[in-house]
Amino acid sequence: MLTMILNPEVICLGGAISADQSVIDLINTKFHTIQQPFSALMTTELKTCRFKNDANLIGATLFAAQQFHIKGVN
Repeated sequence: MLTMILNPEVICLGGAISADQSVIDLINTKFHTIQQPFSALMTTELKTCRFKNDANLIGATLFAAQQFHIKGVN
């Protein structure tokens, strides 16, 4: 598991999967079951993206705005 090797601070779950809380709960349960024996070494948290299913649209919009040099977009 890459999480054991890389030990990222946070893994963000976005897109359609993040809109279904039951799926997020299942992923969290499975992740913590795997993480438990290595809890001293693995400190990764699972979080849902703030914009959930719209994150990809917001990112694409910002990218396009930057490509076309639209003012007010950083």
